[in-house]
Order: sequence, then structure tokens, then C-alpha cells
Amino acid sequence: MSRDRELERERDRILTSLFIDHYDPLRRLAYVVMGDGPIAEEIVMEAFAKAMAKWHLVSKADYPAAYMRQIVVNLCRSKIRRNILERKVGEMFKRREEDITDRTAEDYGMDIDIWKAVQSLPERQRIVVVLRYLEDLSEPEIAEVIDLPVGTVKSQLSRARRKLADKLGAPVVGEAS
Repeated sequence: MSRDRELERERDRILTSLFIDHYDPLRRLAYVVMGDGPIAEEIVMEAFAKAMAKWHLVSKADYPAAYMRQIVVNLCRSKIRRNILERKVGEMFKRREEDITDRTAEDYGMDIDIWKAVQSLPERQRIVVVLRYLEDLSEPEIAEVIDLPVGTVKSQLSRARRKLADKLGAPVVGEAS
């Protein structure tokens, strides 16, 4: 038997053992985080598929079960972020009464100077400003939506506020004094 075949059999044996011993606890973890049984099962199965694909990492882990738990938690977090984004996009389209391309900033009740100033911001700053002031999300919610640390969101908002204040000739709003 070739060395590769032996390694595959050993991988399959260990993964099977991991599956038998840890499927239920991992599914319970995903269920508690997600609140949905079928989604929890899907996440755990995806975690095992990822473990198989990344076997070189799993096999070197001191605690493969802990590594699997980390994969499940990361998949849950990704699914939550995706759900939040999908919900917000869905709500945006439900609220839309006419084709957005035919409307202007003024049609949305936005001052054209403010709109132009926001559009001139770098992409990340523009996104955090829109999520904060148009979508009324908190800094932690923004961090979750765009998968950045809260500190990065705060610094991007701070920079964006300063740039907007400079462009609009206004004092910086929302900064600690």
C-alpha cells in the first residue's frame, strides 16, 4: 500500500472518530448560536468538509476537537454577518418604490453638498458613514457587518468625520471633546 493511501486512511479514521465523538456537541453549539437546527447541521457538515480539505492543519492541532469548535464558531459568525447583510439589502429593496437609478440625492432628502462630500470619502470610510448615519447602526454592529474590529470602525468614522467637516466647513460632529 502506498504511503499516500495510508495517510488517507489515517485521516479518514481520525475524522470519523472526530465526527462520532463531536458531531452532537458541535451541532448543539451551532444550534445555540444560530437558533436553527437545519442551519446548525449544515454548518457542522461544512466544518467537517473544511477539516478534510485543511487536514494538514487539523492533524497538527494539539486538540482537533477544539479546532473543529473554532471552525464551527467562525462559520456561525460568517452566516450571521451574511444574514444581517442580506436582511438589510432585502429591506432596502422592499422600501424602494421606484428605480434608484432615476433618483438623485435630493430625491432621498440629502443635501447635494453632503452627498458629494460622502461620495468623495475613501470606500471604507464611506461605508462606515453610511452604515452609521443612514442605517443608524452602532459601532459594534458596523464592525460585525463589515468584519472589522470595533477600534478600526471608530478610527474610520473619526477620519471620515474630520474629512467631511473640512469639506463642508463645519465643526467635527460626534468626536469626544
